Amino acid sequence: MEERHIIDCHTHILPGIDDGSGNIDMTREMLKIEKRDGITDIVFTPHFYASRNSITRFLNKRNESFEKVLKILSDVGFNEKNLYLGSEVYYFENMSKAEDLDSLCISGTNYILIEMPFAQWTKKNIDEIEYIINDRKLNVILAHLERFYKFQKDKEHFDRLLSMDLLIQLNAEAFLGGFFQKRWVDKLLVKHDNILLGSDCHNLSTRTPNLVKAREQIRKKHGQDVLDKIDENGKRICHE
Repeated sequence: MEERHIIDCHTHILPGIDDGSGNIDMTREMLKIEKRDGITDIVFTPHFYASRNSITRFLNKRNESFEKVLKILSDVGFNEKNLYLGSEVYYFENMSKAEDLDSLCISGTNYILIEMPFAQWTKKNIDEIEYIINDRKLNVILAHLERFYKFQKDKEHFDRLLSMDLLIQLNAEAFLGGFFQKRWVDKLLVKHDNILLGSDCHNLSTRTPNLVKAREQIRKKHGQDVLDKIDENGKRICHE
């Protein structure tokens, strides 16, 4: 029987690198929750802001943080082979031309998690993503798409982006929140088969690891087949 992988593809569990886990003790507890909830693979995706950091400095800091995590793996039950280094890359001007953009991809892959602007998107924004996909040959994952919908009064650019060959990552809380948001993401699940689920967890209080609750809601509303497709998409990232 093929081993089942349940992947949390968007997390801020690495300690002391962004607005996520503040220290290794918090990281340890977050990893324990993920293990308890049946998560088999975790992608660490700390924020990268080109306006605040160089890619080289960011990668060095990320590696230092990950070294701390490796020292506590025996406490939390994860194997290093099931942990992946990535980044949540906030959109920046001319990012498609950034020389080392591929170094921000999830380790060992050409998948890159991109956080779009919290504003009305423009043609230039979408052109940049298209260039990254078609010319840089990177597989784009759109971070927490549900958080941008309210900014898109003009849906032309939004619809164009969703028509591209990419993956759509939704946060678990989108299936646990208000009625409108749940209804909208439910429609996405029906219309698209390129969906990923991530906790986007940051801490132990307000933004905790919560995939298991969202997965149960999806199973009840849409059936196991939809959940299996989400897991297949996750497996593409970590186990292709």
